[in-house]
Amino acid sequence: MSGFDNAGVDREFFAGTRIQSKFLCSLGYANPELVHLRGTRLTFDEAGHLA
Repeated sequence: MSGFDNAGVDREFFAGTRIQSKFLCSLGYANPELVHLRGTRLTFDEAGHLA
């Protein structure tokens, strides 16, 4: 994930070290009660069709 406050993350987690954050990566499992089912997607042929 980009677009986060690098300096804030570095202050919070890496204070007093030479380590610097470059990106964030969220890991874990979603709460099944809150996850919405994936919507329908175009097929390759539908998405690639020239008008």
